[in-house]
Amino acid sequence: MYKNYFNIAFRNLTRHKMYSFLNIIGLGFGITCFLLIALFAIDEMTFDRFHDRADDIYRVVQQLQTPEEGEQYFGAVSYNISDAARDEIPGVDNSVKMLTWGRAVISNPENQKEFFHPFLTVESSIFDIFNFSLKQGDQRTALSDPNTVVLSEELAMKLFGDEDPLGQTVKSDRGMDLKVTGVLEDIPHNSHLQFEVMISHLTFESQPGIDDRVRADWSSQNWFTYLTLDKGTDPNKVGQQLTSFAKTRARDDRIFEGRLELQPLKDVHF
Repeated sequence: MYKNYFNIAFRNLTRHKMYSFLNIIGLGFGITCFLLIALFAIDEMTFDRFHDRADDIYRVVQQLQTPEEGEQYFGAVSYNISDAARDEIPGVDNSVKMLTWGRAVISNPENQKEFFHPFLTVESSIFDIFNFSLKQGDQRTALSDPNTVVLSEELAMKLFGDEDPLGQTVKSDRGMDLKVTGVLEDIPHNSHLQFEVMISHLTFESQPGIDDRVRADWSSQNWFTYLTLDKGTDPNKVGQQLTSFAKTRARDDRIFEGRLELQPLKDVHF
């Protein structure tokens, strides 16, 4: 029976070749479009969701209203927000802050290879909050000392080739010698956080230009700050408490304006 069906279908296809060709092309095109759209939608909907605690991670953002610009949101906040949230607000389990110093040249002084990458300092708690893993090195200690750096696997290969990068020294055009203490595993492409260079936060703290003005900062928009909350903690109340801290603790010459809010990690990409 099925053989007869096949023969009839084949005869119809060969009898109306142009019509059959257009139908097959149209069907193939439609299926291809559907699959591409489905893959794109799945990729978008799973952005930043590979972290074990993705539901508990929030980015602190600052909302500011001005007559000229209207309502604005800043994805970075002041220096003290991270520590204050972790140390003083019940329900905040952990925090991490990151600072981008623009782009800088990272080089291997042994072979003179150098590359231009974003210059980013990160607290060691990043490995407790996010599921970023090290291919080499110990994530518990890799960023625990000044003048240490974690490199992406790609950048480590470019700088050192087949040599073991751990313990090696790289230089930056910011006048820093940095000891390589880790090599980062490839980060999924559907992560809004991507790193080539992770420099320990203590490297920033040890710089001679860091003084009381930085440590008294409650009003800038320089530090990308992420929190993990305990289950049942209200992110709106945490944002209100952080806003109160910033308004009451900021210096008179650098007042805090607007309010602080917690943005779920899963909403950052959108």
